[in-house]
Amino acid sequence: MAMSMSADNSEEPGYVQISVNPLGRVGLWTREPMTLAHVHSDEPSRPATVHASGSTAALSFTDRKKGLTWDSGVAGERWELRSEERVARLWTPATGDVARFDHRGAVHLPGKLTCAAVEQTSSRELKCDVAPLSTRLNAKALLRELQPVTFRWRANPDSEERAGFIAEDVPQALAADDGRAVKLNDLVAVLTQVVKDQAATIERHEAELRCLRDELSNRSNMKLY
Repeated sequence: MAMSMSADNSEEPGYVQISVNPLGRVGLWTREPMTLAHVHSDEPSRPATVHASGSTAALSFTDRKKGLTWDSGVAGERWELRSEERVARLWTPATGDVARFDHRGAVHLPGKLTCAAVEQTSSRELKCDVAPLSTRLNAKALLRELQPVTFRWRANPDSEERAGFIAEDVPQALAADDGRAVKLNDLVAVLTQVVKDQAATIERHEAELRCLRDELSNRSNMKLY
């Protein structure tokens, strides 16, 4: 059985068009709901937005393959997307927050990120006070202070051994503001500067060696005469 509640005047206060098709799908402002709950609107003043408010506001959903109506306390069986203190959080039982997105666009992931490529925004149009790194920082000194280590994560002590740095031990110029992370792009810039300096030194030494070889060759030729 299909049901539709409507009125001739859609501008009437409190008016909402609701329809239920024979499959039990409910539509708001649509007579052809395509999902269990379908909201449609082309009016900017009446956006098709599903909104939750209040101190418990969240979007909750369970794992499709589990077929659960709720979770049993196991991580990954149910997920919640919610906002607290201007930070959007993706949450699951037992684990807690697995992703956080703050209002400035910063993203925090406590776990591993796997992707095809990472491209960092780096256009000159977005930067000011640009200067060669060698005029601001001593790249060789920064590199000398770095202490590479091997480690395992405390959250998973049986995981494979990793190589990296301890954020609290890296130079301040390469540490995040909170001192708990390493600024990898800055580290790449320092390494690039050191490699370039070493390459320039090697080229200078090679030029000096060529001059010495030429000088020795000329002296040998003079002795022959």
